[in-house]
Amino acid sequence: MKKLLALIFTLCLAVAAQAGELEPDYYFTAESLLDKVEDGGAVTEWPDSKNQVKFIIPQKTKRPVKAPVFKERGLEGNPAICFDKEIRTLYIPGFVNEVMAGKSYTFIYAGMSLNGNFGFAGNVSDGSFYTPPLAMHCGSFSYGKVKAPLLTSINYYRVNAFTCDAEKKLIATYHNGYPKGKAAIEPIAKFGGGGHLVLPAMPWAHAPRQGMITEIMVFKRALTPQEIKKICGAMIAKHRAP
Repeated sequence: MKKLLALIFTLCLAVAAQAGELEPDYYFTAESLLDKVEDGGAVTEWPDSKNQVKFIIPQKTKRPVKAPVFKERGLEGNPAICFDKEIRTLYIPGFVNEVMAGKSYTFIYAGMSLNGNFGFAGNVSDGSFYTPPLAMHCGSFSYGKVKAPLLTSINYYRVNAFTCDAEKKLIATYHNGYPKGKAAIEPIAKFGGGGHLVLPAMPWAHAPRQGMITEIMVFKRALTPQEIKKICGAMIAKHRAP
């Protein structure tokens, strides 16, 4: 079964490559861990499909953290990286400062959470206790000094997309491919706290964040609403989301 799923994953990458402009610059999928991590095993490293960057366990935090757990059929029967009531987290050092800060980008992920606080943060890996200037949660999107977070949707399973158009100075949110809101922003030139990409967002602050992640795509441009709908639709079909 593992080899079959690994083959399907490889074929999916080939299809993505043929899609040209819709090929993400960074693509993370839990399927890539099928032959690397045992079912129920700890995920200490999660590289993208091209081995350009990888999520790792933070080396230093003010509170101890544990690795998330890999489950072969964790979400809708698909491989998933799971975070529970323990304090578990992964991060990519410097990723936000290098790829996202002050630039246009699109961030899309497929996952699950029982509330809106599970997601990604663009500021800390060292246990800082202040709100980051970038927070891409299941329920909302915050960037810099936006007066109020843009909402996405609170439900059990979701494919969320967040875009930042640095030239137009706009951010926008999408839920399952459909627009949810947009706001004017001043793109941040550099994020604080190292500019790391943290999953889940600030898990050591207030309470652990519970949820699962199956796929993450990052584009170094602002995708159009039509492109986002196409990608999200493919994710939903793949993971059999309602």
